[in-house]
Amino acid sequence: MKSQQDVVRIHQSLESGRLFELQGDNIVEEIHRERYKMAGTYCSGKKVLDIATGIGYGAYLLATSGRASTVVGVDVSDEAINAAANAYQAPNLHFQKIEGEPIPFEDASFDAVVSLETIEHTADERAFLLDLNRVLKPGGDLIISTPNKRFHSWGKERPWNPHHTVEFYPEQFLVLILDVFGKPVFWGGQEFLPLGLRTTIKYNWVEIQYYELRHHPRRKKLFDKLIGLKHALVFEKNNNRGIAVNPKEIPLELIDNRCRVVPWIDNLEPYTMVAVCRKESN
Repeated sequence: MKSQQDVVRIHQSLESGRLFELQGDNIVEEIHRERYKMAGTYCSGKKVLDIATGIGYGAYLLATSGRASTVVGVDVSDEAINAAANAYQAPNLHFQKIEGEPIPFEDASFDAVVSLETIEHTADERAFLLDLNRVLKPGGDLIISTPNKRFHSWGKERPWNPHHTVEFYPEQFLVLILDVFGKPVFWGGQEFLPLGLRTTIKYNWVEIQYYELRHHPRRKKLFDKLIGLKHALVFEKNNNRGIAVNPKEIPLELIDNRCRVVPWIDNLEPYTMVAVCRKESN
């Protein structure tokens, strides 16, 4: 059984795709894979750059099921690049260590750029988008995703996630895209949720648990006791009612709802925003 520390590590690492030990039955990994599958629909026959490739499973999907002609996966981590190169091989797949920004490629080098869960880690988000635009060929596509601030760090200037330098509300992210690329070819996301105080607090509470409480030993100890007490009370309550509860069983419709990338749904907002931005042809 995984400890809470392991769960936190998994949650953090999956954001960069840097763990081997999780398989496809983990819903969080499936969410990340579905994003890459969606990106792959824009990559067939193209030369593709995968920014912050992590351990490389996404770049491998683009190179194989996405049928890209060439995929270059880059990351600032030596460990990640070495792991990716050892784990995933294909004749049209290459991995490269980079130092960060600006991206070390010539102008108009790629037909498509995939940037999933990366822009929130950058020091200057507009400069980052401009650099992605620079390495794209005219008519090329940027497939980009980022967390929705409303469900991650609502009302907070600095994100709860210490690895994020910035997070965006949908209207902010869309304005940023429009400034550099114009109207997105695709504007949508994953796991659309109802707008409202209850939902907002619920999902922000998840972030607070991971990144605030469980990273401080004294707070974590008290928090664990309170959560253990709550679980015991809920179990006793359900047991008295004769309700059998298996927390590992996740309904298939919930998995589909969380994993699928879909166009924007009115009166709802996605947990993660996804956009496809096309560079204007000369």
